[in-house]
Amino acid sequence: MRYENKTQVAYGLWSSPVSAASLARSISFSDLAWDASGALVWRENRAERSVLVVEPPDGQAERDLNSDLTVRARVGYGGGDFCAAQGQVFFVEAESGRIYRQKLQEGAPRPITPAFGVAAAPRLSPDGRWLLFVHSYEGQDALAVVDSAGQSWPARLAPSFL
Repeated sequence: MRYENKTQVAYGLWSSPVSAASLARSISFSDLAWDASGALVWRENRAERSVLVVEPPDGQAERDLNSDLTVRARVGYGGGDFCAAQGQVFFVEAESGRIYRQKLQEGAPRPITPAFGVAAAPRLSPDGRWLLFVHSYEGQDALAVVDSAGQSWPARLAPSFL
């Protein structure tokens, strides 16, 4: 094969369909969780925010769960941003640091922790009644628990001694 209209240019100076703007708009994903129902939930990192996406087990098309909230835990050392269990997802909202609860089938997210400190790594108890998470306030990290419906004030269980 012979290329008649081939032009030689210095390394890195050729034209490309990939631009800095297209890379900035790109979508990547991180963190995924299976619900016992068979639904798959993952976090998509989009240029402007992180969104939870669910693929239902019944073959319906995947869809965004949270349209207005960015999912991201901000506890200093990192940590989990969400968990999926018992037909719902619990996630940390980036701006406020609050934990939200949302059903996988329908409905809007609802905060279950107050706007007090920041949270990370939510995990639902096997019976679905309690949510354990890392809570950070004024530089002090602790394990905390709240009822999964968000009806009571969270309780700090085990402070960090680091």
